[in-house]
Amino acid sequence: MALLGKIMCYAICALAMDLIWGYTGILSLGHGLFFALGGYVMGMYLMRQIGRDGNYKSDLPDFMVFLGLEGAALALGAVLTASSPRSSSSWRCRA
Repeated sequence: MALLGKIMCYAICALAMDLIWGYTGILSLGHGLFFALGGYVMGMYLMRQIGRDGNYKSDLPDFMVFLGLEGAALALGAVLTASSPRSSSSWRCRA
């Protein structure tokens, strides 16, 4: 039954792309975006159902813990970049 559900999801996506691209000639990447967004949301839901059994053993879902760690690395990089001294522009490539 799970395989049939996957086949039907892909068939709906393929039919939508065929209708919009095949008959009208309009390339719409919005269909792929919504299909991918639906898969991502379903993955987040499944990770939420795992609870404390995930990789990080946290009350938060793994994707939230990972995004928090990623955000901390981004903030550290921004602070280090902002605090680095500016040098002369002679070493930069000029177009």
